[in-house]
Amino acid sequence: MTLLVLAQTPPPLHGQSLMVQTLVDNWARFAGPHRLLHVNLALSRDTADIGRLQWGKLGSLKAARSTALSALRDAPGAVLYYVPAPGKLSAVVRDLLLLPALRRTGVPLVLHWHAGGLAAWTRRFPILRPALNRALGRASLSIVPSSCVRLDADTFAPSAVAVIPNGIADPFPSGQPPTGDKGPCRILFLGACTKEKGILDLASAFSQWATRKPGRYELLVAGAFDSARTEAEFDLRIRPVSRSVRRLGVVKDDTKAAALASADVVCLPTHYPHEVQPLVAIEALAADKKVVATQWRGLPELLAGTVHTLADPSNIESLAAALEEVCRQAPPGGMNRQCFLSRFTLELHLKEMSAALVPLLESAAQASRR
Repeated sequence: MTLLVLAQTPPPLHGQSLMVQTLVDNWARFAGPHRLLHVNLALSRDTADIGRLQWGKLGSLKAARSTALSALRDAPGAVLYYVPAPGKLSAVVRDLLLLPALRRTGVPLVLHWHAGGLAAWTRRFPILRPALNRALGRASLSIVPSSCVRLDADTFAPSAVAVIPNGIADPFPSGQPPTGDKGPCRILFLGACTKEKGILDLASAFSQWATRKPGRYELLVAGAFDSARTEAEFDLRIRPVSRSVRRLGVVKDDTKAAALASADVVCLPTHYPHEVQPLVAIEALAADKKVVATQWRGLPELLAGTVHTLADPSNIESLAAALEEVCRQAPPGGMNRQCFLSRFTLELHLKEMSAALVPLLESAAQASRR
């Protein structure tokens, strides 16, 4: 009774790899006698490497496929867990090179849709639809964190679909949501500093808005830039208010909790095309922070019932107005943290993963003994 996890864990550090790491690290807590084997699909070395077609990745793909096939031969009754491609050519090629050989073993397949857009992508490139159906079609189970990615799962006709929101360990286990000091209103950007995640839109919006009221607002940027070009463009856009901007670099664990604690608002100006359920938004709720986000994919669903403001994607004026509006709002007073505790804790996530995966593992084990 084995779950074979064929997926990448950090590095690089992003929501998908962190959720795979969560599954691997916590398996023993909820899976009982069932064991987990992890084949790390380590194709990307850093944020800039994600999603790029590179010849050097072919060797890693072949090695991972060989290791996975060997593991399946040694573990009759195993179930394969895999994170499928979003609507991105490099990831589609990865799936087409990896999965057909593994599917021919007859192993039950679990697809966990941590990124979206594949259904729309296949409509643009219908010539690849038969090959994708062979690779991803008729999975035993598809797991979706949010309804925004349900169409991707349904397109490939799985036997069952489970809606399981992402969950994180409570960054504030004392249960006392932190509050900022009485200084400037601090807006925190936390995550990959890329154009698609909205860092340049935020630079323009903050510069446009904060210039009118110098000293009253501060922008904290926590994360790594994907390129020198993006960083240079950020510097150019933020120049009029550069004294109100602080770079925190990459933050983890205690330093991330400290960054969240010091902020008044967490801003997610994303228009990333494959966004599903960003962990940064969940971390903001855990810290009981006000949130500015974009009206984009799974974010309105995630933030329902919380203190937040939504801006139009890629719209600097709308983002500036949203920042101004949310800074006038009162603190959540525990409302956003309560949303986290009722919907997005690690314990809730693991409980639902157990309910979805353990019966499938037991069924596969029984079938292998017949």
